[in-house]
Amino acid sequence: MHLQSLSLEECKAISDEAIIAVARQCPSLHTLRLGGLYKITDAAIIAVAKNCSNRVSILNLSACEKITNAAIVAVAAHCPALKVLNLTNCTNVSLTCNKYVNILTNI
Repeated sequence: MHLQSLSLEECKAISDEAIIAVARQCPSLHTLRLGGLYKITDAAIIAVAKNCSNRVSILNLSACEKITNAAIVAVAAHCPALKVLNLTNCTNVSLTCNKYVNILTNI
């Protein structure tokens, strides 16, 4: 698939399995908006980071309450094109994770 932009914000039923499938089948994604998906975990975001790494420039994870520093470290390591990363209300992402976000030179 050549899907480039996808917004699933506030789609409360979306799980890790769905996001992992999107990441595997849509490597051309450059915009992914997942705000408010409280069920998704680091596994989903790590899959996005590894499978869509060369293209993702906008990633909204606001209010994804199960996301932790591990997901952000993967994003920092695999997504050099990232320009926008929204972590608002990601309560399990600590301030110490800022050092990994700072690795992303485009942000």
